[in-house]
Amino acid sequence: MKILVLLSSVVGLGAAVGILAVVLQSPGERTDHLSSPAPRSPSPEQIAADRVAQCEAIHRLDAQTQKTTESDSVVAFASCTWPPLPYSDSDGYTEITVEKISRPDGSEFSGDSMVDRITGPCRVFSLSYDFGFQGDLERRPAFAVPAGLITSLDPPGAPWPPGTAALDFYPERNEVDVVHNTRNAISHAACDS
Repeated sequence: MKILVLLSSVVGLGAAVGILAVVLQSPGERTDHLSSPAPRSPSPEQIAADRVAQCEAIHRLDAQTQKTTESDSVVAFASCTWPPLPYSDSDGYTEITVEKISRPDGSEFSGDSMVDRITGPCRVFSLSYDFGFQGDLERRPAFAVPAGLITSLDPPGAPWPPGTAALDFYPERNEVDVVHNTRNAISHAACDS
């Protein structure tokens, strides 16, 4: 008993019992039943999944990436990631807002009757559009656009030649403006960097 008290004062009671069990065991006797298993730490994947689930709950998302309709003219693309990306909130949340505006001076035929004002925390946006006409739907490939650019879908990502002077508003520095007609609709927006 004195050995147990002396050992427990040096290494702790649990370790002292373990040491004595090893010293006093008969040859071939198992002692693994004397120690409790070490608690398992969650894996990095489990931590990421838990944090994404928390983000989804806080921001009322049904999925990790979600498109929501705010009004007839505004949609939002929200996402949760873990670990947080440099442009996301501290909980991993990112939101990109798209406001669709009619251009009274534009025409459907020339493809400039609408403009999407796209805002978010991105330096470069990754955008995808769908083209629909008389029952046909074409999913167009994604393209990258740096913040501050006015572009069209012909060709996507290139500066739109009429520029700011042809718009009825002054774009913010951190927004992207995409000129198109009513046959095209944004289907996805995310930060590219």
